Amino acid sequence: MDARQRPLSPTTGSEAPPRAGTRRRLQSIRTVLALNGVLTLAALPSCIPTTPIGPPFVLLTVELPAGTAATAGSTPLSTSDDALLDLARAVTSAGVERLPGAPFSLRLPGSALTFPERLTLEEYETAAYLTQAEFDEPSGLLQGFFHLHDLDSFVAADSPDPLETAIEGTRRFVTEKLPRPMEDPPFVWLHLDLSEDANPMARLEAARAVALEALAPAPIWMLAELRLDAEGESALVLTRESGSVELPNLPLEPAGLGALLFQELGLPEPEPAAEPQSSAEPQSSAEPQSSPEVDQ
Repeated sequence: MDARQRPLSPTTGSEAPPRAGTRRRLQSIRTVLALNGVLTLAALPSCIPTTPIGPPFVLLTVELPAGTAATAGSTPLSTSDDALLDLARAVTSAGVERLPGAPFSLRLPGSALTFPERLTLEEYETAAYLTQAEFDEPSGLLQGFFHLHDLDSFVAADSPDPLETAIEGTRRFVTEKLPRPMEDPPFVWLHLDLSEDANPMARLEAARAVALEALAPAPIWMLAELRLDAEGESALVLTRESGSVELPNLPLEPAGLGALLFQELGLPEPEPAAEPQSSAEPQSSAEPQSSPEVDQ
């Protein structure tokens, strides 16, 4: 007889029931497994966060016709006269450059650490919905965004109104993320080019209302609205669940804006971004001129 086979019962011919000691051991194992299951289920609520890791955050940037951005005063965005370049540097990285002599020439080197990448390190899930043609994926300005939606993507999808498509995409992304407490909080950059819109302020108010409605179910949240116009005026409005404050004529400085937003979000202040480096390195006059070969 196989040593692993139980002896047959002499009366029924079937396998004999396990001995009492074996039954007690099996019962003890079942009891231990049941207790472990109860303890695991009891611990689950404490493992699931009831609030997001950080507040859900929408950054709404808007280009408006001249004279409509700020509500008080009039000061330039920065020392340059290129508002889009200043905005790109403030929202993404100080490393953004404009290549001379070509339209749609904003470029960001892949080595730069961007604002959305810093938010990703703070466990945010990032998305961008942009209707400015210069803020496109080939420029590198969307580096660090997990979900990318530029003007080219809206045109390719035959969107009848890219502005409305971008606003609706923002609403959908935020509302789909908020009911899931174990997921990363959302960060959305929504940029609307309203510089030639027939009724820009009405469109802006509608976009703001959609963003606020999407954020409202969260216990804490933030909407940062940055307005700029063709004359170089700007204004930043920060709206929280507890109220709003306007900062007119905010200089668009990359380190300043990033530090301010991180402070308002309750996150550690990011390290200052390095200034753009020139690709050409000066040669020492003491050394002879090198040959065109590059050492490997």
